[in-house]
Amino acid sequence: MPELTPLEKQWKQEPTMWISIGFTSLMVAVALVYIYGMHKKLPSFLSPNQPGKCAVLGERYCNEGKPVTYPNNQTYLGFNISKNSYVYAPFDGMFAYFGVGESDSSLKTNGWVTESAQGNNIQDVFNFVAEFKPLVPNGDQVTKGEAVAQVDGNVIDEVSNSDLLINFSTIPPQYPSPDILGEYFKGK
Repeated sequence: MPELTPLEKQWKQEPTMWISIGFTSLMVAVALVYIYGMHKKLPSFLSPNQPGKCAVLGERYCNEGKPVTYPNNQTYLGFNISKNSYVYAPFDGMFAYFGVGESDSSLKTNGWVTESAQGNNIQDVFNFVAEFKPLVPNGDQVTKGEAVAQVDGNVIDEVSNSDLLINFSTIPPQYPSPDILGEYFKGK
């Protein structure tokens, strides 16, 4: 039988100490990940309240949109997402909304983020239709990635069974809007 190394001898003599050191190291690692997550955006699979690669929804919904075209040729992507899911601002700009009820706590039905005008005076506009609770006061400035609304989950488009419809456009209008949608939803 081979001779034990000094570390193996110490392990056999004091296993409780080594278990305590291992547990303490694990707790320090968990605390560091938590602290890091408070100051940095973690990947969406680690932190579900962060926008995914599509910039406006959590990662799990980014590839689930179904095209919905209305008679005026306005194209939206329809989503069936979980109640209380978040909608995020895709760029810095102003958040605005309107809908049912006068109070800020009542559900709204239409929200949008309008990007600040560029040098060419063209503004991107992100529009969404859903029953939602606004998380930012009407008319306030928002930053890219900021949660602006929490969707209630009620179906608003019976044909597509969607509880959230989103669209990107510009001011002044430059259609087709699917080209703008494609910037955020690659492969759609």
